[in-house]
Amino acid sequence: MLANEEIRILISALGAGIGKDDYDIHRLRYHRVIIMTDADVDGSHIRTLLLTFFYRHMPEVIERGYLYIAQPPLFKVAEGKNEIYIKNEEAFNRYLMNRAVARSEVIVERTGKKMSDKKLGSLLEKIFLCHELIQRIQKKGYTRSLLNFLLENGIRSKSTFEDKGKIDNLQKRLRKKGFEVFDLYWDEEHNLYGFEVQESNGGKDQRSKVHWDLIASVEYRHFFQIYQEIQEMAPPPYTLVEKGRKLTIDQEEGLLQSLNQLGREGLSIQRYKGLGEMNPGQLWETTMNPETRTLLKVKVEDAIEADETFSILMGDEVEQRRHFIEENALFVQRLDI
Repeated sequence: MLANEEIRILISALGAGIGKDDYDIHRLRYHRVIIMTDADVDGSHIRTLLLTFFYRHMPEVIERGYLYIAQPPLFKVAEGKNEIYIKNEEAFNRYLMNRAVARSEVIVERTGKKMSDKKLGSLLEKIFLCHELIQRIQKKGYTRSLLNFLLENGIRSKSTFEDKGKIDNLQKRLRKKGFEVFDLYWDEEHNLYGFEVQESNGGKDQRSKVHWDLIASVEYRHFFQIYQEIQEMAPPPYTLVEKGRKLTIDQEEGLLQSLNQLGREGLSIQRYKGLGEMNPGQLWETTMNPETRTLLKVKVEDAIEADETFSILMGDEVEQRRHFIEENALFVQRLDI
């Protein structure tokens, strides 16, 4: 790291030196050092490298509260002549939802009543969380239709997999839904029954295990809980009313998608992958102006975490790196290749 030319320039600019014989924190020229990187994956890597550098070679910069991380916005949203900057995906989705809710009504067909803005906001948060959990579980090899079946049939108890009669009944119901169901097997690790199913997914046959490991997983349990809360609060179908138009929506995620599209209408949306995509005026207005910018002060705990991540990914321990990738691969949202 210290052989990098940019790091050498940084050391020279800070003025405190480096190494046991040359480093002196009292010679530091600045008491506010700001890390400013792109919002993409490469920028995140560079930020981790810089945090590791300061933690290993200039720890007092962090301990004395001199190190900060800039927060450039991820989006610029324009409507006519009005422009706003939005910091991240979560805030952006909330902005779109609020905009859509203000322009429409959502009626729960079971009750025939319009949902209040507050209740609708709560419902959308639950649906969005369900969507994220579904994606995580699907990446483990389970189809959406299988997950829907398990939810609708209330499969959450270990006793289901202890009783051969209950498992036989579950298999029969799956066959009626069009799944190809394979023979039972005995899970010796848990002393429970399990089996596999297969279904056509986009023209390809996908095979999945129906066993206790899935039902006992954190993702499935959380998914089941949120699903139950949605059913109690406001189950589908819904009617979306906007400017006299009515749209019937049969699924929870369909409501989320429809409101997202409605929220985008009339907007010009720009996503900044890198700081270089902003002109100098935008960069000053959003990220560098001391009167309007947002800075995060780095704590020692942040630097320790960055150092540990750097050591795992760049160190000599191949097994440790493989384990880290396997544990975190399902949670990746953006991947630059």
